[in-house]
Amino acid sequence: RELAFLLLGEMTETIGIHLKPQFVTLVSLFSAGLSDGDIKVQNASVKALGLLLSYLSDEDDIDTFAPLIPPILTVAEACRARNDEEIVSTTLDVLYDLCFSPSQAVAAHMTTIVKFSQICMADSNLEMGVRDSAALVVATMAESRPKHLG
Repeated sequence: RELAFLLLGEMTETIGIHLKPQFVTLVSLFSAGLSDGDIKVQNASVKALGLLLSYLSDEDDIDTFAPLIPPILTVAEACRARNDEEIVSTTLDVLYDLCFSPSQAVAAHMTTIVKFSQICMADSNLEMGVRDSAALVVATMAESRPKHLG
């Protein structure tokens, strides 16, 4: 399962445009991966889904995957708690890309995205580069979608 997600992630830029008919199936696949009992499968799912979300961030098709934002944040929070900075960093990179998305479905999750970013900024166990990435997400959100910050 882990390898399948890693391969899917690596092929996203090459075959991404051809995946469109499979998006509904992919949502189920990624949902299962994010809730898998194996941490390695969860992490691989976050990486692959992150690549796909970044690829689609300015497309209308991003709406299909917006419901997966909370499970991504759940996996990323668990990684932050166990000091797995690679997945936290990957997640923050994806969240940065999503800040520019015109999707209202993505915008609906901005409050939880900002909360996660604030937790990362305040976590002194994370390297400064990761905390800077979290701050960049919040700053970019403030610039690109100020009305969603409340």
